Amino acid sequence: MLKRTRSLKSTAQRTLGTLAVALSATFGLSAQAALVSELGDAGQTQGTAQVTTGNGGSISSIFGSIASTTDADLFVIYIANPAQFRATTDNAGTDAGLDTELFLLTLAGAPVYLNDDDPSGTTLGSTLPNGDALGPQSAGLYILGISMSGYDPVNSNNQLLFANGLPTDLRGPAGGLQPSVLGGFDGGGFFDPGNYEIQLRGASFAVPEPGSAALVLLAGGALFGVSRRRTTQAKESNTASA
Repeated sequence: MLKRTRSLKSTAQRTLGTLAVALSATFGLSAQAALVSELGDAGQTQGTAQVTTGNGGSISSIFGSIASTTDADLFVIYIANPAQFRATTDNAGTDAGLDTELFLLTLAGAPVYLNDDDPSGTTLGSTLPNGDALGPQSAGLYILGISMSGYDPVNSNNQLLFANGLPTDLRGPAGGLQPSVLGGFDGGGFFDPGNYEIQLRGASFAVPEPGSAALVLLAGGALFGVSRRRTTQAKESNTASA
């Protein structure tokens, strides 16, 4: 019986050791910031937005392209710490002269905040700053949108979702919206379309990669199996003693 107990313990240690190494490798990699690329053409509605999928780590950049002056791309992301969230297209990865507009919506499509031109006034790039009172206030899933300046999100009654303001203003939700969620877009961009990079801080994948989730379930299953074997072995030992 002692030999069997030692064998079971050795098997359990090997199993848990292997899983520990695998989990460490998986989540060690996921702790690194990752890049996301637009798949085909990200949609313009809540139902067709591209859901970001990865190992659970943070997203450093989203790369994509605006195909026309009436194109917008929506991405579902997860914001764990709202105070840290920041997004900008004011970078070398965005085509020079591309006049973008960045905005954040709740998962249901309600407006959070929008920026057309970076508040510095020196670029056509857009910036959603961190720590602003208009920014996200709670952790959860959000829709990050990008369009050409002048192609604005509206509700189903063609009311602008965001308040009016100067191009460099940070704009919150418009008043009197009925309904208060995204229903489409209105207008058209003022300049030629092109490629963009949205640099991010405080954002992560909306959905974990299937392999990572499976590995966690595998670990849980292994632990359950080891626990059951130990329980069975203990019962057998007590029966033999009796």
